[in-house]
Amino acid sequence: MGQTLPYLIVGVLLLPVVPHLLTLLAGGHAAVARALLLGGPAERLRAELIEVSRSRVRLADAFDAERRRIERDLHDGAQQRLVGLTLQLGLARLDLPPGAGAAEAVTAAHEQAKQLMAELR
Repeated sequence: MGQTLPYLIVGVLLLPVVPHLLTLLAGGHAAVARALLLGGPAERLRAELIEVSRSRVRLADAFDAERRRIERDLHDGAQQRLVGLTLQLGLARLDLPPGAGAAEAVTAAHEQAKQLMAELR
């Protein structure tokens, strides 16, 4: 028992210091892990730059897709109206007598509408 008494006294005196030592050890461990996983400031900047570049590409693609959708909607709407106009001119051409002056004008307009529709396609 005489040999263990000095170790007991040292252990009791170091007991309040041990949590601080463990905290310092854990903090050092975390700093090393952070440095290994994240790299230096240059690595972080490079990673942020890559993410910004990818974000710009995604935004540009989204804007381009939206522009194509709007163009398609405008084109499809105009094409539908042109088809309707061509049908109405064709029906009007059938209703007019063949020798009337209006029949020639309606026939010319009908042909122009069909050509325009072919150009749109």
